[in-house]
Amino acid sequence: MQSASLNTRYTSGEENHYFGWHDAEKDDARSLADKFLARSTELGSQGEGWSYAYAGWYQRLLGLADQGWMPVVLSDDDTSSYKKINLHDLRPAEWRTANEKKPSLPLPPSGKLGRDHPH
Repeated sequence: MQSASLNTRYTSGEENHYFGWHDAEKDDARSLADKFLARSTELGSQGEGWSYAYAGWYQRLLGLADQGWMPVVLSDDDTSSYKKINLHDLRPAEWRTANEKKPSLPLPPSGKLGRDHPH
């Protein structure tokens, strides 16, 4: 059941059948990650090693989420963008201040993908 594809998809409509896998229903994040690496070997190998640029971007994403800004990559409404990550404000009213600026989150750095598959 290994795949050499660099393309793996999941939508929330699949609920807990991640990537169409019916044996992933009760997996925690670590178990699902182990299955993903075992079943998507080529794609998984592309993520080996360290990327400090990506780690910094991811740290920013987690910080924004911790502050109540929910990152939304794709949605059924017209707010989706291929140029940035939209942030939905889920903060309680008491966290908000007058005239504050909505934070922004660019797309993650492309890393090897940008080098190996330029647009």
